[in-house]
Amino acid sequence: MGFPKPTILDLGDVNIAVYQKGEATAPPVVLIHGWPEMAYSWKSQLPALARAGYRAIAMDLRGFGHSDAPTGKEHYHITKMVGDIEHLLDKLAIREAVLVGHDWGGIIVWHAARMISERVRGVISICTPHTKYPPVDPLAIFEKRHGKDHYFVAYQQQGVAETLFDQDPLAVFKMLFRTVPKGTKSSHEMYHLLKNFKTYLAAGAPDLPGAVMSREDMQVFAGAYTHSGFHGGINLYRNTTENWQYGASL
Repeated sequence: MGFPKPTILDLGDVNIAVYQKGEATAPPVVLIHGWPEMAYSWKSQLPALARAGYRAIAMDLRGFGHSDAPTGKEHYHITKMVGDIEHLLDKLAIREAVLVGHDWGGIIVWHAARMISERVRGVISICTPHTKYPPVDPLAIFEKRHGKDHYFVAYQQQGVAETLFDQDPLAVFKMLFRTVPKGTKSSHEMYHLLKNFKTYLAAGAPDLPGAVMSREDMQVFAGAYTHSGFHGGINLYRNTTENWQYGASL
């Protein structure tokens, strides 16, 4: 059984692609992906959850995959991202669901647990733990610890990151979706992502050892990002300050 075809739902200001497995009357689990991903990231979890007796629902977040990708960063504020989950539940006539998030998806589902708590039965977050509210803007923390080349900081420059990644979407996944040699500090390579990706492109984007994804799956991701562009996901990062300010009220 292949990955399910999407249903396109009109959530008001955006159309969102939704993928489902399992019985409509089964307990719902909504899967929220991170960056640089899309609903296809959950291709193994959708059927597994359905076999376990759940209604598994994955969505391409706004800006990703087959969902609409508005250009302005204001379209990717945390209120918009959580609002899409709430509107999705409304459209599917679901009162409450367990939310599962990976990476940025984890950030989103933690916020959903506070913002729309009556719709959230439980939260599972992968790689993004719940942390205390930071006393200062997270961008200032990242820059102080890791410099201006830290990707959260570097992504704030309008048009820079997305233009670079749009040059060769396949290269993005070849570089990122892999293990690193034993003893290597992978965090450093990730923190200075833009600088390292420029070097990687200049070297001809060679195949690297330790791929954790098949070339076929990489092509699926690359094709989707060729369609949507990278600006949507990058705009999530551009709302870091605004989301931090908003978080003070939660």
